[in-house]
Amino acid sequence: MDCIVRVELKGYATEADYEELHQEMARRGFSRTIRGNDNRTYALPPAEYYAVNVDSAKGCQIGREAATAAGKAHEVVATSGTTTFFLPTK
Repeated sequence: MDCIVRVELKGYATEADYEELHQEMARRGFSRTIRGNDNRTYALPPAEYYAVNVDSAKGCQIGREAATAAGKAHEVVATSGTTTFFLPTK
């Protein structure tokens, strides 16, 4: 199962705050890239993360843990499914 998580840091979040969040999500197995249908790797939009073998409930929990470790108030949304498609702009 594929999972995409978006973590929004609340209040005044700096680039350094998001860098820490990126590191925390990476430590938990999430990537900031996704493989497209053309088999190339693409960067996800800011503050979005991707992992396999994670459902949306676990993705939300992991996002919350990472944002808490980064020391910021936050909101998290996750979605999961058996197939994820990414179509880049032509």
